[in-house]
Amino acid sequence: MSYPWSVAFLPDGGYLVTERDGALKHVSQDGEQSVVEGTPDVFAQGQGGLLDVVLSPDFENDRTVYLTFSQGSPEGAGTSLFKATLAEGDGGLRLENGETIFLRPTINPMAAVISAPAWPSHRTAHCS
Repeated sequence: MSYPWSVAFLPDGGYLVTERDGALKHVSQDGEQSVVEGTPDVFAQGQGGLLDVVLSPDFENDRTVYLTFSQGSPEGAGTSLFKATLAEGDGGLRLENGETIFLRPTINPMAAVISAPAWPSHRTAHCS
């Protein structure tokens, strides 16, 4: 793996791992790794990239996965929240019906250094 960032454990015993460069990997119970297709385009520079992965509290029924990621723009980068359904296909797992459901306003990296004491958080929590 290249720069693993976050892990979400699946009910079947496998898990999902985000990698900073934008890849989402599925690791099966026996350790086999495969790429999960359908992730958003990420801004993978510095501390930015594909960040957190969290399963829906009702994952076993709705198969919903949430990802946070750095989204670039000409003004800088911001952290976005992506929601998709984890589906099984012929080639393995993939994300379907993905959509960005939250976009944090773009941050100018120089302004963040001057005016903010810490890098903006990307951690995702769910409430049931």
